[in-house]
Amino acid sequence: MSCTALQTEFERLCPRADPRSARVVYDITAYVHDESKASVDGNDLVRRRSAGVNQAWAFAKDYGINLMDVFDLSAPEFDEGHYAEAVRKADVYYADIGNTWAALHWLKARGAVNPISGLAERVKRGELLYVGSSAGSICGGKTAETATWKNWDDMWEWQKLLPEHSRTDWNVPGSRSGLDIAGGISLFPHYETKWAEVCETRQTELDHDVVCCADGHGCVVVDGKHRLVSPEGCPPHVPLRFGLKT
Repeated sequence: MSCTALQTEFERLCPRADPRSARVVYDITAYVHDESKASVDGNDLVRRRSAGVNQAWAFAKDYGINLMDVFDLSAPEFDEGHYAEAVRKADVYYADIGNTWAALHWLKARGAVNPISGLAERVKRGELLYVGSSAGSICGGKTAETATWKNWDDMWEWQKLLPEHSRTDWNVPGSRSGLDIAGGISLFPHYETKWAEVCETRQTELDHDVVCCADGHGCVVVDGKHRLVSPEGCPPHVPLRFGLKT
């Protein structure tokens, strides 16, 4: 759920300010591994993957998007060549909600930080619009450390289906670095007043700014400069409630 102003920003930043003409890559990896809704079980992952695909196409229907590829970067049948080509041709990359650590692990494993052709470099060159929701937004920041501030996302359990050599050790220095495509800031989604003290304390551990976004609000970054976009008349720390007119 997002405010009208944020939806308008998305439309404005699409090619020719029209989502209907955009080529979109929709990444459901975080959604598939959201441990609050799926255990580490193959059957659960299949169900989550199907639900994620349905959610992606609901998004496409809302905006009249006709050209879209949906990927779970962790899928057993993942086609690396198809994904690389889709990212190369895409105008928009949408990274969905869910488990931040699963999303970040697989983004890096699938080449998002590769020089020249990677997702991050295309965004930095202004060739690709990155849209991150919740976990997706955290991955786009300088660090994913903000995902530990609420301790909502499990780092380890979702990896149990992976061979040991393929797992990420999040205690290794540098492992929690994000894609750093937001102008040097990091993001803290689902912000409310109750998290103010936590954010104030934990931000002192970092060497850069963190933008806190309540539900329905968002951060728009253009040419390395960020600004908060909020519902009309709604303070930045107050979440947009379902059914609120904006």
